[in-house]
Amino acid sequence: MKGRIIKGVGSFYDIMDEDKNITRTQAKGVFRNRKITPMVGDMVDFISDEDGSRITNIYPRTSELSRPPVANATAGVIVCSVKNPDLAPVLLDKMLVNNQKSGLETTICFNKCDLADEEFLGKLRDDYKDCGAELIFVSAANDSLENIKELIRGHITVFSGVSGAGKSTILSKVSGKELQVGGISEKSKRGKHTTRHVELIDVGEDFILDTPGFSDLEISDMAPEELWRYYPEFRNHSDCKFSTCLHLKEPDCNVKNAVKEGLISKLRYKNYRYLYEELLKTYKKY
Repeated sequence: MKGRIIKGVGSFYDIMDEDKNITRTQAKGVFRNRKITPMVGDMVDFISDEDGSRITNIYPRTSELSRPPVANATAGVIVCSVKNPDLAPVLLDKMLVNNQKSGLETTICFNKCDLADEEFLGKLRDDYKDCGAELIFVSAANDSLENIKELIRGHITVFSGVSGAGKSTILSKVSGKELQVGGISEKSKRGKHTTRHVELIDVGEDFILDTPGFSDLEISDMAPEELWRYYPEFRNHSDCKFSTCLHLKEPDCNVKNAVKEGLISKLRYKNYRYLYEELLKTYKKY
């Protein structure tokens, strides 16, 4: 039989077949020997007999995210709160880079906009208007979120976000299914994790993937010199004096000039420099 993995907990995987029946399975040892780990979103073949249900084949993936571990997604919605908890621009940029590296059509959903003034929201629009993602500003507690429903139509969409940003509230409205909603820790002022595993949710002809909230994220599977290519606003200014320019300390750098002229967001450029230095410490060539 053929189906899609919709949930993975430990060594068990729930598979939905073409008739939307769900079977709990395990992966055959051959996958461990090949160092292949099934992922939520994988299309697989599986069998059920007196020995139980087992995955026998994993089809080639069209996309792959390492965190959250998701295969075959075509779109991504990154949920960030503008207040309570405060926006974390570096973490947002990490999620953006991960999505763009995997080729996902990405939307940034800035939530809790009723808690911020228009000047703050306007600055966010300016900083991220050229980041390569659609921008949506909502207050999930009050809005119908029809704009998000329209964006995810026809996709397998990964919803990711900072803990406490309101992702579960948004997913509950979008999917029509009640999901556990967390709060904000009084001690740390950060969100509490409410999603403990990656799970694909069937919403008619589409699927959405609920993922655990982030408090941090690494992008160590990328060489530092690749990073600037995932800052789309850099590309129109990348005809620098040196073809190998990393837009850091090199002279006659058009990207740095564009930052000075206000053509590239200073915040985004600052985040780029920070992530580059982080990659230098974490990236392993071999």
